[in-house]
Amino acid sequence: MVAGGRVTGVGVVDGHTDADEVVDLEGRYLLPGLWDRHVHFDQWAQVSARLDLSGAASAAAAARLVAASVATRPPHADAPVVGYGFRDALWPDAPHRALLDAVCAAAPAVLISADLHSAWLNTAALRRYGHADHETGLLREDAAMLVITAAGQVAADVVDSWCREATRAAAARGVVGIVDMEKPWSLEAWRRRIAAGDRSLRVASAVWPERLDDAIAQRLHSGDVAAGTDGLLTAGPLKVIIDGSLNTRTAYCADAYTASGDSIDEHGVLLVPLEELCALMRRFPRSSRPGSLRIPAAHGAPLCRARSS
Repeated sequence: MVAGGRVTGVGVVDGHTDADEVVDLEGRYLLPGLWDRHVHFDQWAQVSARLDLSGAASAAAAARLVAASVATRPPHADAPVVGYGFRDALWPDAPHRALLDAVCAAAPAVLISADLHSAWLNTAALRRYGHADHETGLLREDAAMLVITAAGQVAADVVDSWCREATRAAAARGVVGIVDMEKPWSLEAWRRRIAAGDRSLRVASAVWPERLDDAIAQRLHSGDVAAGTDGLLTAGPLKVIIDGSLNTRTAYCADAYTASGDSIDEHGVLLVPLEELCALMRRFPRSSRPGSLRIPAAHGAPLCRARSS
């Protein structure tokens, strides 16, 4: 039984029912719609336009994929060669700018890791994005994320068209909603897309600390519906990255990583110190609505308490 958009009962209909409508699904199953609770949607939508590196088993293999891609590019193309999906933690060799320079010297090349916490650049890309003197070309954390953002800058109508294709593909697979963690806040982008007819998914748009004051100024709670979106768009949670990623060897760990050949701390990096994290959490005591946060009061009860281990 389905009522008000929810499954209210499960059983066998033997011809006697009070239901207003009976639909014969011919053996198919009726399941609740799927929600992806953590997706960087613009990044995911752009994957189809990027070089797939997910199958590369080494840095050398990734470089060969770049070489093959460059061979099909128009001469003097200004846009960077962008690849996505490499996982170098278990590679037998290390990513290095020289490997990419050997196969792609003229065009900037930006290869993005599957965890979005590192980016491997050739010399042309290092110069373009302000890291000309970097020794290896493998950027991590904040430096990588700035380059990833810059390399993904395309016209709004272009990225919106990619997102529309991606929302339709997701809906065709049973996804009805996403929590979009795109940085720093995708609320206005989704408002624009929904207004233009992209209505395949419900979207909760997470906000990062650098846009937190904007959310507060708009007095938005998590779960509040964005005006003019017919309930398809809501304010999402606060997204805070406290440390790095295991693949990038920056997740903050008690045990040391093996030597990584660069200046990254052997135990990873703590991107948000405990004191700063507690200050952020104190601004958002929970509301009575499950899963939501209310507008910060002057003195909210802390959600984060430190204790010795």
